[in-house]
Amino acid sequence: MDYITEVKQQLHEEKDGFDGQRAVIIPRKVLRDQCVGNPLIAPLHITDIGYYPKAQFHYRVRPAGVDQHVLIYCTDGKGNARFNKQTFNISAGEFFIIPRQTPHTYRADEADPWTIFWVHFSGSTADAVAQTLMERTGSLKRSVPWREQRIECFTSIYQQLENGYELDNLVYANLCFGQFIASLLFPERFNPETQPADADVIAVASGQMKRQIGRQLTLQQMAEDAGLSVSHFVHLFRKKQALRP
Repeated sequence: MDYITEVKQQLHEEKDGFDGQRAVIIPRKVLRDQCVGNPLIAPLHITDIGYYPKAQFHYRVRPAGVDQHVLIYCTDGKGNARFNKQTFNISAGEFFIIPRQTPHTYRADEADPWTIFWVHFSGSTADAVAQTLMERTGSLKRSVPWREQRIECFTSIYQQLENGYELDNLVYANLCFGQFIASLLFPERFNPETQPADADVIAVASGQMKRQIGRQLTLQQMAEDAGLSVSHFVHLFRKKQALRP
């Protein structure tokens, strides 16, 4: 496929019809020439990136998967994904990673379509990203607390790539991508200085339990919502409430 044909195909693929959608599909020649052989970004680099708000009728089916890992972070609405013989229901505040060459399908909910930030990524350490998520949570899906700084990080990455494929843009964007990944894999470590005071965190958790008294919340869920490890969450709760959550 020549370069012009590839660009035309990419433009067609980008146009799914969602108001406000944005996507950058990096030409494969650029990836080969400037990313794969660059020691700074070869281990982990973006191949495609985008943002789909309220992506009604968004649907993908890939019987053979793709050559890159697929990361989808949902910030509003709902959707679902199926891969590795599992179906994952996705709602706001959750993300999932589909390993490369894994057959999969995913779609937005018809009644409440998701808003997603998505990335395809590759590199020699890309497998370790999915493996780390699996080791830490036992799943390729995870819930993370909202952080405005995470969205700002994504936006900065996207804007750099949208500005063109000069080497400096590619290196900067992909080095920042490592921080974005870290904010998802280690949410309790991401911008801890912006988290609410300990007492506020426990007050919020206590209120959440009272409002959802008919639903069993796990310690893991409450700790993740607070942006804390389970052990630290339990320590603070005991200190504030004199009992275990």
